[in-house]
Amino acid sequence: MAYLIRPVTADEWKRLKELRLAALADPVARVAFHQTFEEAAAQPAEYWQRHTARSDKNGTTLTLIGEGPDGSWGGMVVVRLVEGAEVPQAEVVAVYVRPEHRGTGLSRELFEAA
Repeated sequence: MAYLIRPVTADEWKRLKELRLAALADPVARVAFHQTFEEAAAQPAEYWQRHTARSDKNGTTLTLIGEGPDGSWGGMVVVRLVEGAEVPQAEVVAVYVRPEHRGTGLSRELFEAA
């Protein structure tokens, strides 16, 4: 499957919230996040709007999604720029690929883009 790897935009906060909650509900993936499903699900809309807008404003955190040809989001990677480094550096702080998209090469594409 061919994926479009692109940054999430601020107006896509509902879709990002759904993907993040799916990651936190996945028993295999949730160990990779610093937040529980319950904590994330309890956040108000404003939290998700701010969280998504961070990536859309050329800040220090960027969320990239893998979008399938049908418009579905198969996964995401979140990278944070390391401030103060002599050489530009970024660190991967979160990765998630939906079970039905695993084994398709999406995770490789997300890491390459990150």
